[in-house]
Amino acid sequence: MFNIGAGELFIIFLVAFFVVGPKDLPKVIKGIKSALQTIKSLITDLKAESGWDDIVKEMSDTKEDVTGTLKSLDVTRDLKDAKKSIEGSMKDLDIKQDFEEAKKALEKGVGTIKSPLKAAAATIKAELDPGAIAAAGKAQPTPPLPAEDAPREEGTPAEEPKTGPEAAITEGKI
Repeated sequence: MFNIGAGELFIIFLVAFFVVGPKDLPKVIKGIKSALQTIKSLITDLKAESGWDDIVKEMSDTKEDVTGTLKSLDVTRDLKDAKKSIEGSMKDLDIKQDFEEAKKALEKGVGTIKSPLKAAAATIKAELDPGAIAAAGKAQPTPPLPAEDAPREEGTPAEEPKTGPEAAITEGKI
């Protein structure tokens, strides 16, 4: 109640012992004790007559009701949950990363197409170069094309390879 520690209480008793003296000290202590009991009983009677306990109880109930209402009206937790949900969805919809992956795939595809195109362009350029044409004409004749790649006349169908006993007969094995 008064926040008096043991050391402070000891100092108070020492001062009282020297001021009052050892002979009258028990009488003074009894007087202080009876005064404190009288004050305590007056406070208890005042609380009972004024309904202090009822007021305190009613105030604590009101405080609990207000606290409960504030907690139910507090939307910050709901907003934080919604924010976390939206952030999670945004991570799932990482469009920038998807575009980067598509860009890398396209660059890789373009790289694989560029090599054969460059080789074909070099071949065509070499074939169209007049100096290369004159040198090729003097050096070697063009080898004949295989039967599969040879040009056919429009009216003749391509011959299908024979299988089974027909192939053996045409090859002369039987």
